[in-house]
Amino acid sequence: MRGALVPLILVGCLEPPRATCEVAGPHLLVASTDYRSGVLGAVALDGSCLAEPLAPAGTDPLLRAAGDRMVYADSSDGDAVRTYAPGAYEAPLTEFALPKGGNTHDVARSGEALVFARYDEAALTVTDLSGRVTRRVELDADADADGLPEADRFAWVGERLFVSLQRLDRAAGFVPVGPGRILELDPNTFAVLARHEVGPNPRLWPGRGRLLVATGAFFSLDGAVESLAPDGVRTVLATEAELGFDVTIAVDTDAGPVFLGLDPDDTQPSHLVCGDRHVRFDDWPRDAVTAVDGAVWGVSRPLDFAGIGAASAWTLDPDGCALDVVAEGFLLGPASVALAATGR
Repeated sequence: MRGALVPLILVGCLEPPRATCEVAGPHLLVASTDYRSGVLGAVALDGSCLAEPLAPAGTDPLLRAAGDRMVYADSSDGDAVRTYAPGAYEAPLTEFALPKGGNTHDVARSGEALVFARYDEAALTVTDLSGRVTRRVELDADADADGLPEADRFAWVGERLFVSLQRLDRAAGFVPVGPGRILELDPNTFAVLARHEVGPNPRLWPGRGRLLVATGAFFSLDGAVESLAPDGVRTVLATEAELGFDVTIAVDTDAGPVFLGLDPDDTQPSHLVCGDRHVRFDDWPRDAVTAVDGAVWGVSRPLDFAGIGAASAWTLDPDGCALDVVAEGFLLGPASVALAATGR
C-alpha cells in the first residue's frame, strides 16, 4: 500500500487519499520522505490521531514553526516555500520560490520577515511574509576558501538571533578545514552584530539562556558539545570521545542537557545520553523541537533503507532516558518536525 500512495499524491488529475482523522489543538506537523517524494502529516500530542497525508512534500523537506504560521521549505532538491495557518493544511496561505539552487537549511521569523539560511549561497535571503525578497545579507567575509560559509541553522536565545556557519571545504568532499562560526544577527536588519569562533562543522540548537553547539566531522569522534553563552563564553559539556558517538541533536531539559547521535563507524546503532545514562537503539532520531514548557518532541526514521528501526514521533523522557512513542506507522520516513502550538 505504501508504494501506491506516492504516485497518487503526485498525479494532479487524481483525487489524493485523505487523512482518516483530524488533529485539533496543538500538534506536531511532520514532513516524511523516501528521498523520491514526500508528504506532510500531523500528530496529536496525545497520540490519538496520525493524520496523513495532508499535503505533498518534496524529496528533502524542512518544517519550522514561525509565530502564527508553519513554514515548509524544499532543501537540496528545490526552492519552493509554503506557509500554512496551524491546523489548516488543505491550502497554503502563501506559496513562493526562492532564488534557484540555494539549498535552504533553515528559516527563522522576526516580525514580518522570514530569513533563510541558504547552504549553497554566501548570503542569507530575507523575504516578507508574502515571499517577496527584501534583502540579502552578504556572508562573503565569513566564507572559507571555496567562497561559501555553509550557513546551517538559526537559534534564538531570548530576543537574540544566531546562525551557525559550518565552513566546509567542498573540493575535499565537504570536510571541515578550520573552526566554524556562530554569528549574532540584528533581529530587525539581520546584519551581523558579533562573531564567535567554535569548533569545526558546528550544529546549533537553542538552549536555556544559551546555545548548544555540537562540533566535529562525521564518522570521527573528534568533536564536542559546547554551551555558548550569548556573550561568547564557551563551556565544553561533553566530548564525542567521552560519549562514544557523533552528536546529531542536543537539547536542554529540567534534568540537564541530553544528547542524541549516531555510531561513528556505520551509523548503527543510535545513542541517547541523559546524564550518566546511555541507551542504544535502532531508530534514527532525525529532528527534534522544544516547546515553551520545556517538553521535547521529535521524529525518528529507519536507520537504513532495509528498514532497520521504525518511523515514529516521540516525546523525550529525560528522567527515564527514553523516547516515548506517541505515533508510528508513517507512510514514509519522517525527516523534519515542527510544533504547532495552536490548531483549529
